[in-house]
Amino acid sequence: MHNMKTERAILSAGKALLMQARETARKNRRRTELFLSQRQRAGSLFKKDLLERSLRAAGIDQRLLAEQQQRDQKAVTKYLTVERKRAQAAARTVSRQQEKAVRDRKKRWEQVLGKNASLSPAVVSQYLDTASEIVLSGDGTTSIAAGQNLAQTRADVSSGGYLGGPMKGALIDIDWHFVWSAPQNGLLNVTTFLQLNGASWLAVNPDCNGGVAESSLSGTLGLTQWDSSGQPQHDAETVELIDQEIQTSWGDSLGKVQFIALDETDLVGTGRAFQFPVLAEVPILITVSAQLYVFVWNAQAALDFLSGAYRLNVPFVFVSVNSGVS
Repeated sequence: MHNMKTERAILSAGKALLMQARETARKNRRRTELFLSQRQRAGSLFKKDLLERSLRAAGIDQRLLAEQQQRDQKAVTKYLTVERKRAQAAARTVSRQQEKAVRDRKKRWEQVLGKNASLSPAVVSQYLDTASEIVLSGDGTTSIAAGQNLAQTRADVSSGGYLGGPMKGALIDIDWHFVWSAPQNGLLNVTTFLQLNGASWLAVNPDCNGGVAESSLSGTLGLTQWDSSGQPQHDAETVELIDQEIQTSWGDSLGKVQFIALDETDLVGTGRAFQFPVLAEVPILITVSAQLYVFVWNAQAALDFLSGAYRLNVPFVFVSVNSGVS
């Protein structure tokens, strides 16, 4: 009972640390977006007036230009529809391939860590394949099972209209929490994988305002444990997994589009050795986080892990505690 109580306490403390850091980042990002949006609107108003005068002086019928832009928009929509259908049709195959990769990797580790393995008794290693909790900040679903700690969600945003519309962004956070107690004091190292099965698509509207569309996905591995004085100690490492951007300049009426199927498995937590000091029999919170962010002006953007068989998965966390530290 005492261990369950302390596990709940460290889970609550770790979540509070995440919320505090993210609220500060959210406020900073919002101030930046408002500032940029105000500057963009002022510049677009001047350029719109200049463009209309230039078209009238050149004798160009603006209605013909608008009709061409509508045809371009239909072509972009058709392209994205075809690409999304093709990627979604392959999603179930991607899931099966990723599940096999997890089974193969687990089998290999079990061979190394088995009873006959000649490993140092000072090193304790374990394979955690079932999350304690998955927290999703946006719409979607989560489910927990051995090797299948799944989240389905989508970050998308759209902007357009008069002067290209406002700048907009959308952010989704997903946290996979694993709680574990080390049997001995030592230095902890953690390795985990984030499996992506989804799609990223960006499209700048085909008009003369120009525009920009961005998508990014980062993975973070965080460790939290109470110290001997009862204070939470925390360490984290973040890696950028996806960073995409397309844009067009003012006066470019063709627009731009990009579609990428995301079907990879990314390593999180091995960019540096954590060497996180841990106390025996005191619960450790291991949090794997994914942050999905899309940003647009006069464009659309989406990171889709919700449609059909799309999903994100953290199949396991591999922990190793070395107590033989001199």
